[in-house]
Amino acid sequence: MNMFELGEQAYSEADKEWDAFVLAHPRGSLLQTAVWARLKSRFGWVPQRIWVKKEGRIVAGSLMLIKSYAWGLVRIGYLPHGPLVDWDDEEQVTVLLNQIDLAAHKNRVSMVKMEPLVWRDEMPEWPALAERHGCILPTDTIQPPRTMLVDLRPSLDDILASMKQKTRYNIRLSAKKEVVVRQGTREDLPAFVRLMQSTGSRNEFGVHVPKYYEVVYDQFNTYQPGSVALFLAEFEGRPLAAVMVFAWGQQASYLYGASGDEERQRMPTYAVQWAAVQWAKEKGCTYYDLWGVPDAEPEQLEAEFENREDGLWGVYRFKRGFNGAIRRTVGAADRVYNNLTYRLYKWRGARGGGTPPLPAGETGGTFPADPPHPETAPPGGAPSPGRPARATLPAGEEGAAVSLPPPPPAVVAPPPNGPPQRQTRPPPPNARLSGARTARARPARGPRPAPGGPPAAAGGAPGGAPGGAGGGPVGGAGGGGGAGAPPAPPGVAGLRLGGWGGGAGGPRRGAGVGPRRPGRGGPPGGAPRPPQGGGPAARRGAAPRVPAFGGRMRLPSKAALCFTAL
Repeated sequence: MNMFELGEQAYSEADKEWDAFVLAHPRGSLLQTAVWARLKSRFGWVPQRIWVKKEGRIVAGSLMLIKSYAWGLVRIGYLPHGPLVDWDDEEQVTVLLNQIDLAAHKNRVSMVKMEPLVWRDEMPEWPALAERHGCILPTDTIQPPRTMLVDLRPSLDDILASMKQKTRYNIRLSAKKEVVVRQGTREDLPAFVRLMQSTGSRNEFGVHVPKYYEVVYDQFNTYQPGSVALFLAEFEGRPLAAVMVFAWGQQASYLYGASGDEERQRMPTYAVQWAAVQWAKEKGCTYYDLWGVPDAEPEQLEAEFENREDGLWGVYRFKRGFNGAIRRTVGAADRVYNNLTYRLYKWRGARGGGTPPLPAGETGGTFPADPPHPETAPPGGAPSPGRPARATLPAGEEGAAVSLPPPPPAVVAPPPNGPPQRQTRPPPPNARLSGARTARARPARGPRPAPGGPPAAAGGAPGGAPGGAGGGPVGGAGGGGGAGAPPAPPGVAGLRLGGWGGGAGGPRRGAGVGPRRPGRGGPPGGAPRPPQGGGPAARRGAAPRVPAFGGRMRLPSKAALCFTAL
């Protein structure tokens, strides 16, 4: 799919219906809108929209952003602030997660990271709920799990009075020092970009390319007029600081912010932030999201913020002055379809490696701007191919059945003729040293026989090749079993994904429902492990059997499932 295509399409009726659903949902977010999907499609992400309809109305769904790594061999799916679902409705959750699994299989996604906008204090049972539905609870997130919300329901005077004394002083000081704040236009974007680059250079983090901010501004002003605002704080006509803020429903979000190196004693950052707060209140928003603080409990934040500058600690000192309420989401939940890829993903994340992280603006704008989040993309393989899965509705119920086409068949390369032999050299004539072992001299003999075939290689290729003279067949050790998955909830025959083994000697199918969980062998009833040494089929160079992707998913309600690419 052309990643520039979606950014040029008209705002369709389907987009309006989806955005109306996101706007009305109690956990809706700017990052789930059709406009955000169009924006990300311009910069390497492939958006997929998944939803569940009941009686012709969308009741649950999510935007999935897919990105490829390692020359397209590895794909990860990401649900920013999604999915949007009633987590208390077991039936609705099961149906939507099954649809997410189907979308992941169709797009050969190795794992899907979900980050729902669910506050932890409102759902303490989240860990048990996520694990019951086959998810893994990681410690890493892409969006900051903890943020600060400024209540906009009181009057502006009361909001200002509730701020820290030093913040109120700096806001008034900026006015005394002749700092002027104005709302910018598209012509001010080059100045905003220069401030972003200055902040990034000063604080040693990457920023978006200039084109990105132009597309952000144009997309939201085109499809949601008035939903984005650019504010600049100036002194004698020179921009000193700027922010780009967004309004969506009752939520205003501060995503991008920057400041220059000049005239910092005039406190332009406080002036421009106060202007953004006033704009958000005029738009009818009830709270202003400062988007990202260190993931620590409030007591630790207050005890350590003066002595720490790493990560988000440096910006917390600025944000805390606005006296917002600190809230934490439940974090992330991963659905894993390729165990090897996921383990490498976790390993590289622990070592600080991986692919380039998300840009700073996507984890919240700051003064200075936030450093990039150390989220990494998984290296490794893609999900196993197989037969298409079918989603059916009970007889007599309305709805559309979803059928996914099978991916191309796997191509198995012919096995090599065994590992190369290690070349050894005879010891030199004067190699007999104290304590050294040397080859014992042998009497002269006739020509030596040809060496035997190479030994069997553990984890070798499937299908042994004939050995050398005097040797047996070269066989690879059988592969490890695929990982099983927890059973489906009662009344739902869930998605079945065959698990590949860990070695190359032949796959072993681990039939399970939904995503696989690492560290567990395939359940009984999977395809048998090929024998050591390759076996008769291996000696003929036969390809391993491809695990089946099958099973029927029966939906337990009158839900019309619809899945489409934007």
